[in-house]
Amino acid sequence: MARDIAGYDMALAITQAALNTQFQRAFPNGAGLPPWNATLDNDDGASVWNVVFGTPGVDLNTPLARGAAIVLPIASGAYTYRQVKLVGAQGRT
Repeated sequence: MARDIAGYDMALAITQAALNTQFQRAFPNGAGLPPWNATLDNDDGASVWNVVFGTPGVDLNTPLARGAAIVLPIASGAYTYRQVKLVGAQGRT
């Protein structure tokens, strides 16, 4: 007869190294996720991100008891912020 472990009849344990090894196998030779491009428009201007991520990973050393952080290293990229100011007839913004 199985013994309950906190209400469960089974438990699974996996190490951070094992998870990250699987990510390295899924993304060989530093090939990361597809490039990510995003634009955020607001009243003052626009922010544009063009990012190439490296191989993702997992960090289990978090302050949460059951937490994990997904690590998305930025291999290369650019961040651009544009701002447009309108000048009135009196030269005031």
